[in-house]
Amino acid sequence: DEPLQVWLPYQELFLQELISSDGRGDKPKNECAHCIVFLAGLACYECIDCFGRGMKCAGCMLQKHSENPLHRIQKWNGVFFEKTSLKSLGLRWQLGHWPQDRCQNPQPCNDFIVIDNSGIHSIALDFQFYNSLTWLTDITGLNTPKNRYESLVLMIRQWHYLKMLERRARRHEKNGLATTTPGSCTVECPACSHPEKYMPDNWKDTPENKKWLHSLFIGIDANFRLKWKDVSCENVDLDLGNGFSFFVPDKAYKEYLWKHKDDVEPKSNCSRHNAINLANTKFNQGLAATGVATIKCSCHDMKWPSSASDLQVGERYCNIDYLFYHSIVNSDLDSFVVSYNIACQWSVHLKRRMAELDHDFMLYLNHVHICFFVPKFHMSAHVVACHSVYSFHYGLGVGRMDGEAPERGWAETSPLASSTKEMGPGLRRDVLDCHFGDYNWRKVTSMGRTLLQKFKAAMADHFDLTTSLPRDLSLKWGTEFEAWEQDKANTNPFPPKVAKPTQALVRYELAQAEARNASTTEETSLDEHVLPSVLIACGLEIEGEQCGLKVEASKIWQHSQDRQRSKIQLRCNSLQRKIAAWSQINQLYIPAVTTLSRIEEQTTAAQKKPLHAYTISHWLPSQIGTKLSFDLHLAEIEWKLRVAQAYEALETLRSCLQIR
Repeated sequence: DEPLQVWLPYQELFLQELISSDGRGDKPKNECAHCIVFLAGLACYECIDCFGRGMKCAGCMLQKHSENPLHRIQKWNGVFFEKTSLKSLGLRWQLGHWPQDRCQNPQPCNDFIVIDNSGIHSIALDFQFYNSLTWLTDITGLNTPKNRYESLVLMIRQWHYLKMLERRARRHEKNGLATTTPGSCTVECPACSHPEKYMPDNWKDTPENKKWLHSLFIGIDANFRLKWKDVSCENVDLDLGNGFSFFVPDKAYKEYLWKHKDDVEPKSNCSRHNAINLANTKFNQGLAATGVATIKCSCHDMKWPSSASDLQVGERYCNIDYLFYHSIVNSDLDSFVVSYNIACQWSVHLKRRMAELDHDFMLYLNHVHICFFVPKFHMSAHVVACHSVYSFHYGLGVGRMDGEAPERGWAETSPLASSTKEMGPGLRRDVLDCHFGDYNWRKVTSMGRTLLQKFKAAMADHFDLTTSLPRDLSLKWGTEFEAWEQDKANTNPFPPKVAKPTQALVRYELAQAEARNASTTEETSLDEHVLPSVLIACGLEIEGEQCGLKVEASKIWQHSQDRQRSKIQLRCNSLQRKIAAWSQINQLYIPAVTTLSRIEEQTTAAQKKPLHAYTISHWLPSQIGTKLSFDLHLAEIEWKLRVAQAYEALETLRSCLQIR
């Protein structure tokens, strides 16, 4: 009933046998398993694909594979197995002939490549592997074998678990399984700062202006697609490598969350993202986990050991605090760069919350430097005050990083959501651990190529930027920037120095002015409900609706559906009634527009052109110009609103360019 729990006491024996079978086993080191010949260095070949692996000499290997030319061969070089081929041993395969026949007129070819399932593997996502095995056994379906799907899944889990331990050489350590620490069976980022691994011995003596080279880049994010239904429990479906890979040990994590189950999340007063504001309102009925949160290298886009956990209700501080603490608690570094969508809120009382986990946490040491940033794509949702403080553009020692690495990583794992949400807790974590590890491995193998490409692109972009700026201006700006970097008490050169008006601000100022003039002789209102500023502002809104409707109407053609035509016609009717109501008030302030409207109607009728709602002139002061006289106060109001409208359009354009 509980096969995994029965199997766990024997896991070390299985791991030992697996490692033994991958090596030369317990046979004499020079014994050929086929011809039993003892000659030094002779029996040094092994086939990966043959059933019953064993060391063979070159002659026996060729004889055994005369009918299996696509098997993969490896050679023992005295230290480890290296790849070789049957071709290098002298095997010749003659197409169109029986294996023992000889062609009388062969045409040799030295670069003939065969694509086999043991070479280039392809996987069809809509085809089940178990069904393939069943149909290979009996494709007619008349003698269907007994269903062994559950047994196959258990064996696959055990195999993945044993291979994970084998790749991290846990059996070569004394008491290897017992001494395996959380996160020790992962593929680490080789380009990150790891003392005693990828850094010089004297890295602590690095000058102040070069210490950014040894900073650790931390990216925090959550994926709410990776939900998990409440379909099982730990006792029924246990996690084989609980904490050995990317997910944190489950027991300690849940104990910590239980202590903070009553914590009330502070409402965000900055970011408009819903990670915190809706943390306690997200739909979670029937779910044991609403998503997965991770810590990863934001510089090289690789997940960290012991850096993933399930979320219960939204993106709560306690979940992220636990992951963040365990991601750097054992680090000897003294410089950290943290990227998080809501860093401006989450970092405020971080030290106080970390004290609950560890009073001696290294974050409190005086020599430790930590800075927080908001990823570039998410920055547009923050208030202006955050843009200069938490922007990667202005950070010291972060280059052109965007902080969006976690988002790119989710593109690989989000397709798993429909499958993993139905799994038990142990299987789900094992599957996600396996995919996280594969993602890291592919990143490592392609790192040399991608880093070279990015280096070349960065050099070209830097050259274009420096040559396009005036030298005296760039030197002046650089001096101000460096002074602010060294001491934040100096003037920050990045906040905008020009106050940009908005339409809302202009309307507010105009309303205040009209309120002051209401009791004086300067009163300009002719309607108690529609003041001059309201009239012009509504006219600009109608103008905007006309532009949008004109664009949508231009998409209608002879083969458009009736539903599309009906939608456009209803919008035209609504806009036409709105223009008619607005024109009545406009005629009160500018009586002469009656003449202009009549002339327009006569001209349109004479030309026999249809008069659409989006082509009707509603005669704002700028459209009248010098044709007729009117109160210039109305033109002044329109000018102020037009200027604010132009600034808003320019700001929108800049924001779109920044997002690109």
